[in-house]
Amino acid sequence: MMTKQTVALLTITLLVLGFGARAIQAQTKSLAPISAWVLNTDGRKGSSTNATINAVVSQIPSDVRQVSYSDSNVYIKTEGIPTYPVGPFGDGNPSIPTARNHTFRITRNPQPATGTHTSAPLGMIGVHVNGVPFYSALDARSYRNQNIWHQNALFFELSGLDAGPGHPSPDMQMTNGILGGTYHHHSLPTSLLKQIGAMSATQHSPIIGFAFDGYPIYGPYGYANPNGTGSITRIRSSYQKRNITRRTSLPDGTQLTTNQYGPDVSAQFPLGAYAEDYEFISGSGELDAYNGRFAVTPEYPNGTYAYFATIEADGTNAYPYLIGTQYYGVVTNDNNRQTVSIPTTGLSTVAMDIATVNAASYVKDALAAGAIASLFGTSFSTTMANASGTTLPTTLAGVALQLTDSTGTARDCPLFYVSPTQINFFIPEQVATGAAILKVNKADGTASSTVLTINAVAPSLFAADASGKGLAAAIIQRVKANGIQSYEPVVRFDSAQNQLVAVPVDFGAASDQLYLVLFGTGIRARSAVENVKVVVGVGAQEVLYAGDQREFVGLDQINLRLDRSLSGLGETSISVTIDGKAANQVKVLFR
Repeated sequence: MMTKQTVALLTITLLVLGFGARAIQAQTKSLAPISAWVLNTDGRKGSSTNATINAVVSQIPSDVRQVSYSDSNVYIKTEGIPTYPVGPFGDGNPSIPTARNHTFRITRNPQPATGTHTSAPLGMIGVHVNGVPFYSALDARSYRNQNIWHQNALFFELSGLDAGPGHPSPDMQMTNGILGGTYHHHSLPTSLLKQIGAMSATQHSPIIGFAFDGYPIYGPYGYANPNGTGSITRIRSSYQKRNITRRTSLPDGTQLTTNQYGPDVSAQFPLGAYAEDYEFISGSGELDAYNGRFAVTPEYPNGTYAYFATIEADGTNAYPYLIGTQYYGVVTNDNNRQTVSIPTTGLSTVAMDIATVNAASYVKDALAAGAIASLFGTSFSTTMANASGTTLPTTLAGVALQLTDSTGTARDCPLFYVSPTQINFFIPEQVATGAAILKVNKADGTASSTVLTINAVAPSLFAADASGKGLAAAIIQRVKANGIQSYEPVVRFDSAQNQLVAVPVDFGAASDQLYLVLFGTGIRARSAVENVKVVVGVGAQEVLYAGDQREFVGLDQINLRLDRSLSGLGETSISVTIDGKAANQVKVLFR
């Protein structure tokens, strides 16, 4: 009679130890300023449907090139060019978006301003998560250049915006014969939302950028109640158009002299053409005069002050679009500079050459607390080492991993295996869901980091050959009518073929009951067992257990009662869905 120390479990053990390696290409401090960015990990470049513009931007790396961080700040390096197409620009703007070599500094410890708040300047007031700057609601002009009636950029520059919507500022900087400009947005960048898959009006909008005071800017949808309860709703601006036909006074009631009047409200200069056409009416929307509120968000479960990109019910942009005329928080001079100096010490860099996958399925970011994961990269160590015993070390071959979760809590990760190019590790069960930073302390004393997403469950099944597909790493439990139990493998090693081959599942006597035990990881935190669905071939099977295997760290198992109708199906795929998330498919051969 066989025990659970079968070919399947031995295969899993070898995988976890690294022999299955394969190559792949109090409010706590939030990780959002580190994890929110759209990193360019594949060398992609900008593009345009306009040949002249495309000749320039197609040579420029798009999105964010590098994220470095310390305890206090995050440093973003970007050329300011998005991945989505830019241009054409229909208002005769002579500038072409060009590489700007921006380095922005975003504080990780934003503080509300006391006393007088800093005015949002003309030009850059923050940066979107793809590295594209955003400007205020105003352009650089005012009526008669009197600095009284300030032009609304979305009215006066509307014809020059592309589908982003964005355009280059007329910086008039000539580089290699090109009149360069800084590409930027003044309002909700819908093309960015499409790029990151965040167009839904039924889910909380993601962070789309950070203002230079360090506070996040979200898309237009959030929780109805600031405490994180209620349905998802459109978060409304509290700015309203004034009830005026002549521009003779300012929103604060100041009466102007005749020579300070703006143009009468007309078809040429409709209400809303100037910033002073709007007044703040407290309580008319959810947001304050800075276009933000203190609220619970997915990235800040304890709450944060946050700006929102505002839209009307019909989807058009709502003034002041991103932030108000002043910042809510403290802004330092360095944040307003186009380029800041990056410290040479005390920094960690979010590495682009590191990939973290589920150790069973090899699916990127299919990670959960209590699961086994694999990290691939370069120069982790100079030697290969396996953990011995059931108590896993947190340092192996001079390498250590530290995982900081969405609550800001840092934990050391137990290690199974370390080599120069691969680390297999266990994600502690106490880790919170959401964004996380995994810091790799390498054997040579250097460190690099990568951004992860920790899910509640990440169901993944081990394959017998450690490929994440093909024959299952599983065993058959047979129970005879007299109660005698035995265990049978579903794979064996064929020395002639030098590979693992299927052992057919034979249902045997009509009185025999067969159970299939699948091994995986990322399963144990599932909700009710009723939410574990397993289909073998085309038929759903009864799930008896899904959870911790209790012998190997991080290993989970699913026990199924097999229906005899599976007999004779041959090689059959197994599909597992847990709490709505699908696992990788594996196969079993039925005689």
